[in-house]
Amino acid sequence: MKKLTAGFCAIALAAVPTAQAMAAPSIGTSGPKDPVVEEGTLDLKDGAKLVIKEVTPDLYKDNEVADVVENFNDEEKLTSVMEVNNSLQLKLSDAQADAPDLAEGETIVVKDQGRVEYENKDVETAVRAFNEKFSTFEIHISKDGEEKTYVSTAKSLADFVKDLKEALADAGVEAETEAESESEVETEAETETETEAVSETEAVSEAETDAEDAEEETAVTNNGTEINLNDYKAMFAMADMLVDDSKALQIKETGEFKLTMTIDALKDMNAEDLLFVTTNPDDGTISFIEPDEFDAETGTITGTFNHVGPFTIATKGEFEVQPQATNKDNVILPQQYEALTSFVDLAIEDLDAISYDMDGHVQVKFTCELTVGMDEEDLALMTIDQETKELKYLELDKFDEKTGEITVTFENLGPFVVMTKVIPDEDITVVDEEEETSEEATEAETSEAATEEATEEETSAAAKESK
Repeated sequence: MKKLTAGFCAIALAAVPTAQAMAAPSIGTSGPKDPVVEEGTLDLKDGAKLVIKEVTPDLYKDNEVADVVENFNDEEKLTSVMEVNNSLQLKLSDAQADAPDLAEGETIVVKDQGRVEYENKDVETAVRAFNEKFSTFEIHISKDGEEKTYVSTAKSLADFVKDLKEALADAGVEAETEAESESEVETEAETETETEAVSETEAVSEAETDAEDAEEETAVTNNGTEINLNDYKAMFAMADMLVDDSKALQIKETGEFKLTMTIDALKDMNAEDLLFVTTNPDDGTISFIEPDEFDAETGTITGTFNHVGPFTIATKGEFEVQPQATNKDNVILPQQYEALTSFVDLAIEDLDAISYDMDGHVQVKFTCELTVGMDEEDLALMTIDQETKELKYLELDKFDEKTGEITVTFENLGPFVVMTKVIPDEDITVVDEEEETSEEATEAETSEAATEEATEEETSAAAKESK
């Protein structure tokens, strides 16, 4: 079974139903404040102090971290913790485009879906609806009860295409796959011939339904390879390929272009098991694109496209999801959390100068009134290293539910968010593999017994006829 890292993200994998997105809250008077250094290796010069303040992305050493933080803190946008996780992972994908038809200064980038509005609002609505309900996973407990694995229950590409078509149909858009578009004239001619030759009976209706189902289960790639969509599962919800002119992101005509991206989740996979799945933002046409090149050692993949817009990557077979770990090496599922605050900065202030440089760690105590009355086990922090882009999830060292005073150990300065769990653990499906095996064995025995009984009845009937 393939292993993936939750939030490897190039494109958001929702491991459990995604927490409701919310506009980034303002820190106001209820956000983190009054930092006190408890202990650690932080060396403050005379006159310098540790502060929690509104973010200053212009001072971050990495512009991509600044972009993620600013996008989340935009109060006009709806953003979830998982989307921040996914956005940051997208930044790590290091996409590089070869697009000769673009104007000078333009390039193609990969962003989390929702940065740009589509002109076709029906397609946009359908893509967003798909992303909101994208796959879940189950926690599987080994027979000895000592190991937990996180197994994706993502739908097959056949279901993916069907759901997207239904969503587009509900929105009033007639979506089709690229293969359907190319064979449209042929199909119409065949349909006319069939209509003339066959009367309208229930048998014909059933045959047509079966043919439609079979058609939805197969498709043709850009290289002419016929594939069975039931063999593939989308690894991520949809992200967007967009044109960036350094001033704005947009969807526009690009001509044919190649896009190369590096995604950790693709490491050690087989090139023949991977497909790009794109949706044309203008008309909803779905295309299946085989990789031009793939490096399993680095997870670097290249594809050729003729339009920007929403896309995902699909793979054959089952895959196991590797969850995130906290600073205390416990499992954390970002999909269960919602942000209580905007991103704020933990920084060193020396007169008018702001610095994020720190070696080692620092334990900090501060108050956040929004956490008053909450349970410590439901709280966590998410931090981003403004230089390395590393994202970390921090468990609390201490918590006073009466005052909202939080004590936590930071390993880097820079932007952080206080999070609270909104999807309880009991809402995640847990499968006991020992019980599952027992049930499967029982079902097999029942089936075998039924088969033997049917065989005996047939033998008995045959004996009576021979008499």
